[in-house]
This record gives sequence, C-alpha cells and structure tokens, in this order.
Amino acid sequence: MSGTVILFSIKTLNRNKVWESQSALWENTAKTSPDSFKAHNNLGNFYRDSGRLDEAIDEFHHALRLFENYAEAHNNLGITYRKKGMHEEAYNEYQKALQLNPDYPDVHNNLGVLYTKINRSDLAMEEFKRAIKSKQMYSDAHNNLGILYAYTGELDLAIESFKNAISSRPDHPDAYANLGTAYLKKGMYDEAIQQFLKAISYDNQYVKAYYYLSTAYWNKGQYEKAAETCRRILSIDPTHGDTLTLLNTIEQRQGRTQTAQ
Repeated sequence: MSGTVILFSIKTLNRNKVWESQSALWENTAKTSPDSFKAHNNLGNFYRDSGRLDEAIDEFHHALRLFENYAEAHNNLGITYRKKGMHEEAYNEYQKALQLNPDYPDVHNNLGVLYTKINRSDLAMEEFKRAIKSKQMYSDAHNNLGILYAYTGELDLAIESFKNAISSRPDHPDAYANLGTAYLKKGMYDEAIQQFLKAISYDNQYVKAYYYLSTAYWNKGQYEKAAETCRRILSIDPTHGDTLTLLNTIEQRQGRTQTAQ
C-alpha cells in the first residue's frame, strides 16, 4: 500500500513540473491527446479567458472537427465571437448549440447577453427567462434579467431578480452591487449602503461598488464617509474621473461648512 502511495506522489510531482502554469497544462493536454475534443475545448476556454481570442477560435474549431455535435464548443465559440464583436457569427453558433440542446441554459443566457449588445432588450429578456426556466437557480441569468428591469425603470422587479441572483449564489458581488444600485435609485440609501458593503466584502477592489457607496453616503449627508470612500477608490484607480469629480464636490461642500462654522 505504501508503495502505491509513493508511486502516485511521484506522478503528481512530475505533472507539477510539466504544468508549471495553466497554459502549459492545457497545451500539454491537447498535445498529448490530439484527438480529445474536450482537451481542445478546454484549451480554447483558457485562451479566451486569457484574451487570446484568435487562438481560442482555432481550438474550438479543432474540437468541432473532432465532434461536430459538441454543443458546449458551439457555445464557447459563440462567446468568443461576441467578445470580438462578431455578432452574426456568435448568433449562428448559439443557434447551432440550441439545435443540439434546446434547453441549454448557458446558451440562452449568452444569447440574451448578445441581444443586449445589439439593443434588443425585448429578445434578451425572453432569453434570460428561458435560461431561468431551464435552470431555476441560475444566478447570472437572474442578475442579467434584473439589469434589464432596472434599465426599463421596473425597479421592484429588478430588486426581486437581484435577490434571486443572491439566493442562487450568495457570494455574487455583482448582484449585491446591482441590488444596491436599484435601492439607490429608489432613494433607499440605508439599504443601498448595506448591499454595497456586502459586494465589497467579496471583492475589495470593486470600484463600481465603492463609487455608488460614496454616492449613497453623499445623499445621506455623510460627507466624511463619502470622502473616505472616494479616497479608497483612488487608491485602486487614481484616474477614476467620476470619483475625482465627486471628491472635489465633497471637499468644496466641507470647506463651505467649515467656513460657515
């Protein structure tokens, strides 16, 4: 038994030497398993997430040459085309994926994102709802649906969707930030502050959440907290224009207050 354990340990160490980075891992997998459509799909995902979009497209095409009816690769290829601004090509790949799997929730969600890019909010909303119908606890789809409701001024429906997103995934910083923004638009500043703080607790570099948190403090007349939050933003992004403007406004307000005293 102990000999078996040592053998597995040696193999693990050898693999760690070969795969010193994730790039080497997936490239090595595709090289050693050239007929594995999954290996080429996974390498494509890595390239896409690394911003190497043309290489990603090549890998997804390779995967599809090996297995034409691979819905996941069609979906991933669609995502990559969308990132390149090739909307028609993205749409075609999503449709191919849906022909293979009509209830594929990720594809419906991604198609909804594509529709928002071409200003078809009506069609986007239908796709996000289809995604949720296929996968009820689909946090990203609930969040995306909430964004559309917020854009159309249906804030109560937006709030409900963001809460559903959080219920589906309690560590979703975007959903907390978006819920906070909806509360902010309704003038519910205390509730907004609570949500922005929650978003920041999961991502302490989240500039958008910090900015709207400072705005909520400003609207409550808590100028020192607003200024402190602005300075936190500028420690992350020193050139954030909206924050520079808000901080200047706060400091002018504080100066006038001190002069009046």
